[in-house]
Amino acid sequence: MSEVKLTIPGKTEITVNHEQAVKIVIEYLRKHLEPSHTDFGYDVYVNTVLDQHCQKAYNLQHHNSEKVIKDLSPLFIDACWELCRRGILRPYTHDVTGQGTTQGAGFSITAPGKKWLQEDELDDYVPTEPYQFAKMLEPYTIVFGNGFQERAQEAVRCYNAHAFLACCVMSGAAGETILNKIADKLKIKRKEYEPITATRQKIFDNLTSDRTKEYLMAFSDIVKYLRDEGMHHENWETKPEKAYMSLAMLLRLAIFTKGEWFKES
Repeated sequence: MSEVKLTIPGKTEITVNHEQAVKIVIEYLRKHLEPSHTDFGYDVYVNTVLDQHCQKAYNLQHHNSEKVIKDLSPLFIDACWELCRRGILRPYTHDVTGQGTTQGAGFSITAPGKKWLQEDELDDYVPTEPYQFAKMLEPYTIVFGNGFQERAQEAVRCYNAHAFLACCVMSGAAGETILNKIADKLKIKRKEYEPITATRQKIFDNLTSDRTKEYLMAFSDIVKYLRDEGMHHENWETKPEKAYMSLAMLLRLAIFTKGEWFKES
């Protein structure tokens, strides 16, 4: 389920999507990091998350929020399973003594998940989260091919796993597929297994517009820099903002290249 449309009394129709649900669950988890057994034996019980969300977001008290909770529950259970897939949550109670339910709406925080949640300076939901990023990439995958899509998606998976160095490296690999497509479009002859730096220089040598050269150099420079630094500098400190920047610059490189050379695609 990707989204739910709600009619809240006194409000216009509201749409809640998958990524919003995940963000709401993450915000709840950050406020409840210490294990509690008030919700049966779970660290997070979807009914409680939804009850608090309805009160805060829609000003609905428990006695008149039952229908909204029911309508939203599949979306929020999916969101919890997404966090299970990412290793932040797991099904079942916090420990073996906890009381469970048969509803399948209870989850607990994993040890790696607790560490992840404590890193509250991170951006929880970058625009390129796998679910949303797939839709954002569609027009560029058509142009740059499956190799671009595979590397870009892998970069996002690395970001979400906090493997920031790997994210920078995979962003750079995705950027290389874009540069190769530009070279093909300009009919530049390339040697087999030619280094991407050589191909990039040939592209610049073939450009007559200073504006085009300036923009392409700016967008590709940062992607190349982050990849090279991540691959070759042993003491390079890979912070989340560097990984985020590599994703952002990759997307900007794709947007610029499509608009400059592949408008018809």
